[in-house]
Amino acid sequence: GEKHGVRLATLRRVMSAGAPVPPEVVARMAAMLPEDASIWTPYGATECLPVALIEGRELRATRAATETGAGTCVGRPVPPNEVRLIRITDAPIPEWRAGLEVSPGEVGEIVVAGPTATDEYFHRPQATELAKIREIRADGRTRILHRMGDLGWMDADGRLWFCGRKSQRVEAVDGPLYTEQVEPVFNT
Repeated sequence: GEKHGVRLATLRRVMSAGAPVPPEVVARMAAMLPEDASIWTPYGATECLPVALIEGRELRATRAATETGAGTCVGRPVPPNEVRLIRITDAPIPEWRAGLEVSPGEVGEIVVAGPTATDEYFHRPQATELAKIREIRADGRTRILHRMGDLGWMDADGRLWFCGRKSQRVEAVDGPLYTEQVEPVFNT
């Protein structure tokens, strides 16, 4: 790439999905692209995609926060998706209820409602029970919210920060540790 003077002069848009993209990777890629090119890193899962989106310039601007333990900024929710953060639990939550959401800025499990969120897993009722929350809306209609199995927090600018998989958190004596908040500190 950049060390070898490689330039991708005709490339205008790059998308990378499937895992959090470290800001240093985006910076290296940007160095090989024209000034007006964009690098997009959507966040989502097979069960709900896209959930949030961030462009490389904004991701590079969040790099210092990532390297000091904030997590990886995955951007703002993609309309019409609705992103909520709930208290962390490994137990099923059959019905939405008041009091599930965490306080602003607090790490919680990412939950999404939207047109691309799946309703269930095919012939996997136990997986469905653990990943889906039924909500009865004010208009009486029911919708299914998908529990991403990921942890994150929302900043004051409405951006979602990915902190790691719920199943990979470590419950330490001084409080929980989340992979995407700890690993970048060590990597730096």
